[in-house]
Order: sequence, then structure tokens, then C-alpha cells
Amino acid sequence: RVQTLSGGEKQRLAIVRALMQDTKIMMFDEPTNHLDIRHQRFLLNYLHNLVRQQRKSILVVLHDLTHAHRYTDEVVLLSGGQIVAQGTPSEVMTRSQLSDVYDVDIKVHQTEDGLVFI
Repeated sequence: RVQTLSGGEKQRLAIVRALMQDTKIMMFDEPTNHLDIRHQRFLLNYLHNLVRQQRKSILVVLHDLTHAHRYTDEVVLLSGGQIVAQGTPSEVMTRSQLSDVYDVDIKVHQTEDGLVFI
């Protein structure tokens, strides 16, 4: 029963429903919301593979900077509804640019798996 599902299970169900439509273009708003880290990574890897292997176009809204940098090919950085920058994650997601947009000092750390934003 859907009523008995946890928030993460409901989120995964909604994503599966969207994927089953098998459209060429998909849009997701915070698809990792309510998911544990294992399911977040699985989902973002899965979506990234759809783009590469099946040539799908997928627009994803993410507030997790590390995920945005790690799993996307292009980033649009917005502030107040206006585009601040657009390009590859490495071009757009600089410490100074992110700190300016979020009005907080963003730290960027290199790990063996890639950049981590704090």
C-alpha cells in the first residue's frame, strides 16, 4: 500500500513512474530528496547513464553541490531567478562564484572520488 511507504520509498516510486513513460526528455526537481546516500548515488548514476547510453535529455534541479558537480554534464547557476553562469561543472562551480551566489563561504575539497563542496 502506498500509504505505508516511507518518504524515500514514495520518492523512488515517483521516479520509477516517470522513467516508465520512456520519454526522450525528462525533468526532475530534487529527485534525491528523502533518499539515503546509496539510493542517491544509484539514481544519479542511472540518470547519467540514460543520457550517455540512450541519448536522453534530462534536466535535474539539485541543491547538493557535490552531486551537481559529479553527475552533470552542464550546470546552470541561478540567483534570484537570473542565470549567473552556464557551462561545465568545472567552469561554473568555482569557489568564488558559488560563495557569491550563496552568500556564504563555500569550501571545495579534492577527494579521490572528485570534488566535495561544503
